[in-house]
Amino acid sequence: MKIVVKSLINSNGSDKVANKCRNQAVLQSSEDRYRTLFESMIEGFALHEIILDPNGKPCDYRFLELNQAFEVSTGLNASDVLGKTVLEVLPQTEPYWIEIYGEVAQSGKPKRFQNYSQTLDKYFDVHVFSPQPGQFATIFIDITENRRSQEALKESEARLARVVATVPVGITITSTSGTITFANATAEKILRLEQGAISKRAYNDPTWKIIREDGSPMSDAELPFSRVMRTQEPVWGVEQIIEHQDSSITILSINAAPLFDSLGGITGVVASIRDITEHKQMQKRLLYLATNDYLTKVPNRYYLEKKLNKTVEAAKLGQKSALLFLDVDNFKMVNDIFGHSAGDQLLVKITSIVKDNLRPTDLLARIGGDEFAVLLDGVTEAEASVVAEKIRHSLDNQDLILNSFTNILNLSVSIGVVMIDGFYESNRLLSIADMALHGAKERGRNRVVFTEPGSDDSAKLTKINDLMHLIKRAPKENQLIMHFQPILAISAGKKEISHFEGLVRLKDYNGEIIPPQDFIPVAENFNLMPQIDRWVASHAVETLQKYPGTNIFINISGLSLEDEELLIFIERQIIGSGINPARLGFEITETAAVKNFLHAQRWIRKLKGVGCKFSLDDFGIGFSSFSYLVNLPVDYLKIDGSFIKNIDSDPTHRALVQAMHAIAHTLGKKTIAEFIENAAVLQILKELEIDYGQGCLLGRPGPIEGWYK
Repeated sequence: MKIVVKSLINSNGSDKVANKCRNQAVLQSSEDRYRTLFESMIEGFALHEIILDPNGKPCDYRFLELNQAFEVSTGLNASDVLGKTVLEVLPQTEPYWIEIYGEVAQSGKPKRFQNYSQTLDKYFDVHVFSPQPGQFATIFIDITENRRSQEALKESEARLARVVATVPVGITITSTSGTITFANATAEKILRLEQGAISKRAYNDPTWKIIREDGSPMSDAELPFSRVMRTQEPVWGVEQIIEHQDSSITILSINAAPLFDSLGGITGVVASIRDITEHKQMQKRLLYLATNDYLTKVPNRYYLEKKLNKTVEAAKLGQKSALLFLDVDNFKMVNDIFGHSAGDQLLVKITSIVKDNLRPTDLLARIGGDEFAVLLDGVTEAEASVVAEKIRHSLDNQDLILNSFTNILNLSVSIGVVMIDGFYESNRLLSIADMALHGAKERGRNRVVFTEPGSDDSAKLTKINDLMHLIKRAPKENQLIMHFQPILAISAGKKEISHFEGLVRLKDYNGEIIPPQDFIPVAENFNLMPQIDRWVASHAVETLQKYPGTNIFINISGLSLEDEELLIFIERQIIGSGINPARLGFEITETAAVKNFLHAQRWIRKLKGVGCKFSLDDFGIGFSSFSYLVNLPVDYLKIDGSFIKNIDSDPTHRALVQAMHAIAHTLGKKTIAEFIENAAVLQILKELEIDYGQGCLLGRPGPIEGWYK
C-alpha cells in the first residue's frame, strides 16, 4: 500500500493542507503498525476477496495479501499465491472451506475449524473472519505435528487397549480409594464375574473371599493393593487364594505396581493377575508322586530320608527314636506263582496291617519292592521292640486272601531295628538298619533283630556293608580276577584236560584275595551276582579268544537265571566274538536249577541252541532232583564233593556215586567228580569209570597263563 502526499501551494488553504498532511501521517503510522503486526504474527495470515459466480453467489476467494508466517506454515511462496484463488492454489481443498466462507459472509460472525490439506499434506487450525464487506481474513495455524502425535497416541492407546483386552493375564486398575476402575475380560473371567460386573467394586469386595491356605481370612494389610499403597513400591508374585460363593477356590499370582501422575503423586494401583490353580494343583500332585509310593499310597524312601534328617536333629537334643526296616519273607514266591498283580495286592494288604499297628504320628514308608521302613519318633528301645513284635506277630498270624478268595497265604516278615541317638547321620542309620534286616534274614527269618551302633553285631554288619560296596564297584574298578581249575578225563587211564572251570575272585583295595565263601554269599544276599556273572562271561569270552585251544565252563548263579537281559547279553557276546560256542559251557547248581526250573530250562535251551554246553553242579544233594534230569538237557553231572571226599572210607557214598553215574550214563550225560584230593579217591573214581575229575590233586586254581607256560 503506497501513500503519496502532494504539495499544496495555495497559502490560503495552508491549514487544510497541514491537517491533511497530519491525517496522512497518522494513517501512515497506523498502516506501518498494522504492517509490523501483520508480519510479526507467528500464525499464517491471508487476506482474500470474494469472487462471485454469474448468479452473484460466492464461488471462490482470491489471495490479496499474506504474511511471512503463512509461507512458513504452508510451505507456499507468496509469488505463487498472490492474485490466485484458493481453488487454484489448493485445488484439493474441500468445498467445506467455501461453505464456511459463505457462512461468514452472510452472518458476519467469525468461524474456526480444523482441516487437512491434501495438497500440502498438513493439518491446520483455521480462523476465518470478515474485516470488511467483500473481504475475508484467514489465520492458518499448522497443527500437523500435534495432530499426528495425537493420532499416534490414540493408535497406541487403541493398540494397548486391544492388547489389554486380549492378553491371557487379568489386568485391573484400582483408585487410591480402593475402587476398581478398570478390569479387562480376563480379570473378569478369572474372578468369575459377568462382563462389567467388576467395575466400581472395592478390591476387597466380599464377592471374592480372600483366604490363606488353611482357610482363614487374609488380613487387609497383607493384600497387594494395601502393600503398594503403603510402600509405594511394586510387589511381585504374591499368591492369593480366592474362595468363590460356591466354595470352590482360585489361586492367583499377583504383580502390582503404583501409578503416578506427572508430579509424582500416586493415583492408583495397576495389577496383573494370573490363575495358577491348575499349576499349583499339578505342582502338589508332582510333589506327592515324588514323595509317595504310587501303589501303597504311603511315603517313599525320598520322604523317609527327609523326615529321618529331622529325627536325627531331634535326637541330638535328647529325643530317642527308632528306625525299623521290614522285608516280607519269601515274597518273590508270590510273584512267581500268582503273578505280579497278586504281589501288588499283597503289598497293599501288608501296608494296611502295618499301619494298624502304628500311632498316627509314626511314619510308614515303602523303600523297595517288598521292603518297608517305620520311623518311630520319641520311643525307647523297649517301646520300639513292642511295636516291631506287634507288626511281626500281626503278619505271622494273618491269613492274606488274594484273587477273590481263591488263594490264602500266610507270610512272615523279618525286621531290623536301629535306635537313633543322634550319634550317626541318616545315611549311616539307613545302612545299619538294612544290615540288621539282613541279620534277621540270616538267623532264620520271621524275627526282629536289634543292632546298636558300635555293637559287635553292628561291627559285623558294617564289615558286610563295606564288602557289599566293594562288590558293587569291583567290575568297574578292576577288583575282580579269574582263576582257572582244570577238569581232566580220568576214565580208562586217561589224564588229559577236558576243560577249565572259570572261578571268579575278588581283591580288596590292598590287593589281597577275598575267599569266595566270604564274598559270594554277600553278593547273593544283596542281589549283586548278576553283575558279577556278566563280568565273568565277558572275561571268559576274551580268554577263549586269546587261547584258541582252551575250553571253559563258568558258573551262573540262581539270581542270574532270572535276569533276561543277562541271557541276551551273553548270547550276543558269544555270537559277536567269533569263537566256537562249543568251547564255552555253563554250570548251574542243582539247588538253583530246581528252584528256578523254568528259568533254568530257558537258559539251557537258549544257549545250547547257540552251541554251548551245560553242567549240573553239586549234583546229588537232593535226590528229588533225579526227576528233573529228563527235562534239563545238560551235558554233564558234577557230583557234589561231599560224596567224593571220603569215598575211600565210606561205602555208602561209593554206592551213591556209582548210582548217580549209572543214571547219568543212562540219560546220555557224562559225570564229573569234584574235590579229588588224594590218590586213593582218584583210584576208586577210575574203578567206577567216572568220566572226569577235578580237585587239588589234579590241579589247583590259578591264572590261565600258568597252564600255558
